[in-house]
Amino acid sequence: MTFQQITHPDDLAANLQLPQRMLAGETERYKVEKRVRHKNGEYIWVRARTSLQRRADGEPEHLISVFEDISVGRHEHERLQAHIAGLEVRLAQRA
Repeated sequence: MTFQQITHPDDLAANLQLPQRMLAGETERYKVEKRVRHKNGEYIWVRARTSLQRRADGEPEHLISVFEDISVGRHEHERLQAHIAGLEVRLAQRA
């Protein structure tokens, strides 16, 4: 599957700019957190580190990406944010 096929539709537009910046010579690597489709069909959160490898003549040869599953940490962060929001509501109600 291609990069576009595995990237969550809501993350795709922002993520398309990053490889284009590399191809334009603005950067040689990037790191991003995004959702990708797991082989089981579900989306998981990953931290993607991508670098551009160039040929000796400077032309782009290929991209190398490493994905780290950060779903558990991301879900815990979302749970904590929801808890904080609930506490803020209760605090506002008391005030």
